[in-house]
Amino acid sequence: MIGVGATLAGPLASRPAAAATAKLPPSPKPWLKAKVEQARQMSVRQVEPGSPEAKQLREDFKALIDDMMDWDTMTRRSLGRSWKDLSAKDQKAFGALLRKLIESSYQSKMRMAAKTEVDRPKKVSIKWGDPSIKPKRATIEAKVKADKTKTFLGFKLSWDGKRWRVYDVSVDDVSTVRTYRSQFRKLIEDKGFPELMKRMQAKLSDIEAGRAEIGN
Repeated sequence: MIGVGATLAGPLASRPAAAATAKLPPSPKPWLKAKVEQARQMSVRQVEPGSPEAKQLREDFKALIDDMMDWDTMTRRSLGRSWKDLSAKDQKAFGALLRKLIESSYQSKMRMAAKTEVDRPKKVSIKWGDPSIKPKRATIEAKVKADKTKTFLGFKLSWDGKRWRVYDVSVDDVSTVRTYRSQFRKLIEDKGFPELMKRMQAKLSDIEAGRAEIGN
């Protein structure tokens, strides 16, 4: 019996060691730091509303967000269990609308930041922590200090075999994806998916018209 046990235990015991030596993706830290710095520099560009420079700023920021985000993972996780209940057509429509909402909200914030009358902090510093890396996922945190205000950012990233992308951002431990999932699930349970889409479209119209932000 001892011999049989040792024979069976041998292959099983070797699995953790093999997993531990599996090659991990490169650290997302240099890439993410560069992207966040790009966003910071865009936020201090001052442009006149309606000018060609303002249009270029919107296009540049949209390109940056599209390059950074793993929209598919973010979309699925934002709906949670409700995702699998949707048809492929509804999944595609929801994903496209959520993406527009997020992009429009970020662009609205950028427009506010680009206005000359908006107060800006005199000094901004970002202290990055070390990432936790798995074969297809990573997390990393950063402490942002703007004058006397401190904010803690958390990023969750996915690896597609070639590059990293962000699928969730937390601000002071409040997760964007978790917040969406809670709000969307409750609305679907109470009113149904068509009502969720209707309200998201109305919110998008309000943001684009400057009447609201995505969190309002």
